[in-house]
Amino acid sequence: MGQADSSCLIQINGGYVVVDSVGDAIDSNGNVEVTSGVLLISGPTSDGDGAFDYDGSAAISGGTVLMVGSTGMAQSFTGGTQAFTLTSASGEAGQSVCVVDGSGNVVVSFTATKRFGMVLASNPAFAEGGEYTLVIGGEVANAKADGYTDSGAVSGGSETAIAASCTMSAGVGAGGGMRGAGGMRGAGGPAAVGGK
Repeated sequence: MGQADSSCLIQINGGYVVVDSVGDAIDSNGNVEVTSGVLLISGPTSDGDGAFDYDGSAAISGGTVLMVGSTGMAQSFTGGTQAFTLTSASGEAGQSVCVVDGSGNVVVSFTATKRFGMVLASNPAFAEGGEYTLVIGGEVANAKADGYTDSGAVSGGSETAIAASCTMSAGVGAGGGMRGAGGMRGAGGPAAVGGK
């Protein structure tokens, strides 16, 4: 990772963006800002690349983000006004990736096109410190052709507890692993992201 260039900015202010990536998906030599829209990312699978790669900061203040990819270079948002979560969770191409609130309602879901080891999610419905469930491989009602939906219900699949926060910071550690305030545990057990 080089020194951040303040003149470089990837800004997402709306639209419906779907990325199926072999290398870095969202890649800025400076900063990233997401204010609205829908951003869905699958990939990469190599640990030398990341679904989210920036050298400065990454802020989210609106919109829906759901990214799945490899863990080796995984980064999260560094801040913003909208809560987000980064967790270690694995799945295969063709499986649904779904975030569910405490009432069992789908907050955001799509179908991964590549195998993955991490999930980064944010949505306006996320509450600061809110507790959610990540469901991988379930059957999702009301999904579009790419599996995307922000409503309905999910049945079956593998569940992992997650939490959302807008105060968490996660990125690449010296060993190339993920880090986040509150720690992170693998799929199959509770993943406390944001200090829960």
